[in-house]
Amino acid sequence: NKVRLAEGHPPEEVVAAGDDPLRPIRATLASRGQGPSRAPRFSRGRATFSFVEEHGACYANPEHHRRATEEEKEVLLKAWLMPTGPPTQVVLPTGCTVEHFGSLEASGAGATRGTQARGHLTALFHKPRIQWQPLHVHLPLAGPGLLVLPGALEDEGELVMSQCGRFLKAAEIAGLRGKGTDSCQICLCAFDVEDAPDGAEGEVIELRCGHVFHTACIRHWFSEKRRCPACQHSYGKLIGTQPKMGEFRWHMEKWTLRGHAKSRGTYVLDFSFPAGIDDEGHEYGKRKNRGYLPMNAQGVVLLELFKVAFRRRVMFGLGHSLTRETYRPTFNIHIKTSTSGGSASHGYPDDQYFARAIDELS
Repeated sequence: NKVRLAEGHPPEEVVAAGDDPLRPIRATLASRGQGPSRAPRFSRGRATFSFVEEHGACYANPEHHRRATEEEKEVLLKAWLMPTGPPTQVVLPTGCTVEHFGSLEASGAGATRGTQARGHLTALFHKPRIQWQPLHVHLPLAGPGLLVLPGALEDEGELVMSQCGRFLKAAEIAGLRGKGTDSCQICLCAFDVEDAPDGAEGEVIELRCGHVFHTACIRHWFSEKRRCPACQHSYGKLIGTQPKMGEFRWHMEKWTLRGHAKSRGTYVLDFSFPAGIDDEGHEYGKRKNRGYLPMNAQGVVLLELFKVAFRRRVMFGLGHSLTRETYRPTFNIHIKTSTSGGSASHGYPDDQYFARAIDELS
């Protein structure tokens, strides 16, 4: 299964790929019209979806106003590279950056391709060769399914230190002395200024958050708590406090949600948790909820990420209900529980829901 972004103007409707139920149904979304009259300038700072050629994948930028951080990219990449069949590849011409993915249905997605003139004199005589290309997205629509906990639970998995930061060379370690960070904040011992043998882990590591520790010290720390001891930045796979017993079912219906008239139909999501005891020995009450997603590109992406969140126990948490005054499962990720009424009633239409949900899931 792939997410495929390519040039052209395909039909605006979702098209079934034959009668064989084993073949994926392709959700096809096109830009509305011919795009802007004037090609937008190449701007990574405003891009909401960035193509990274070496990974062959696209990453969402949940904040929509800046370049996605490496951690945000890694989180979504891991979410998409699941063995159950979510998007695993994006095909784009070299040098493209996809923009406006969060508003696929509203204004269409597109890509800028080309290079801007570099240098003051060059810019005077050569105009930037930037071209706006409408895109269409093929996403396999998920069939009906079921996740049952605890069987579908994910564990934290092994944490690879080289993915948490970079090992420092001797010259870099020596340079820490002038910055007042020449000792490990865990063991309080000074760093030894020497290079590690080729192919071996360095003795000193700078985490992605910028804090520096002995590799052995931070590895032992991460075995207990996968957060930086200095700034609490999290590393590795996040596992939440959602009840370990529960079910997540989804099926399709032919009617469409408000604001998504061109979708193929609607995903109906059912979550249920029996009463039980949490990790700290406290009793909690049962809960059932029904949610809705459109059967289009946005809905497919959110459904796949909801599956990840449910398996990692972050879709729900445990807390006290303000309305029922009971201790029971509570939403961590906003779910549309109504088909109408707009955002004020947790329903549709809501053109900002996709962006907000991606932000929460990141």
